[in-house]
Amino acid sequence: PYRAFVDEIFERLHEDQALGGLHKKRMQQQLIIGTAHRFQGSEVDYLVFATVAGDNATDHQRQWIESPNLFNVAITRARRQLLILVSPAFEHRLFLTKQLLRTGPVVSGAMPIEKNALAARIVTELERRGLGYQMGCRYHGDPVDFLQDQDPPHWGLLLCPWERAIHLSSLKALELWDHQRALRHRGVRTWVVFPLPLDELPDHLIAAAPRQPLAWGEDRGERQGS
Repeated sequence: PYRAFVDEIFERLHEDQALGGLHKKRMQQQLIIGTAHRFQGSEVDYLVFATVAGDNATDHQRQWIESPNLFNVAITRARRQLLILVSPAFEHRLFLTKQLLRTGPVVSGAMPIEKNALAARIVTELERRGLGYQMGCRYHGDPVDFLQDQDPPHWGLLLCPWERAIHLSSLKALELWDHQRALRHRGVRTWVVFPLPLDELPDHLIAAAPRQPLAWGEDRGERQGS
């Protein structure tokens, strides 16, 4: 939260050859450094939030760090991961930071989802099979069109209807793959769903959730998972 700390970081990046890689990323605008005000109104994939204050910080400094508006800006900029640097001794005197560190991952939403025939078919089939779901949300910052309504979720779906597939560039395909990879890394078996292989999908979702009965279908492998 302190300008002096940011200035010191800039100085070290410029002078310390061991930090040359970070300096290069900053010059290429792949690394952004600033106070909480710098990030207001924007988002990043990964954010490091340094509270700066040490073990001997005063109550005035504590109140400044956890000023509700600035603190809210600081902790809501990260889409995928938030890393907090805080003195262990100072942490015991904080309230908002301590509560944040104790929270688990949550599903956030809702995001608008395209109204198309593919989404409508999936809704119909999921409800027919009695599979609970959330539609149009984020899990650990990654967008998910359909996510199992369970904590933690076992499966998720990323849709690619014909309207999107026709204009699917290499970059967009890479983004889809990156979201799928990140979700699977979080323990969510995720399928990128095109219209054609939809018929077998519910059986895969049932098999992906071991806590649910398998009476509705059988596990036929992951032929359409990509």
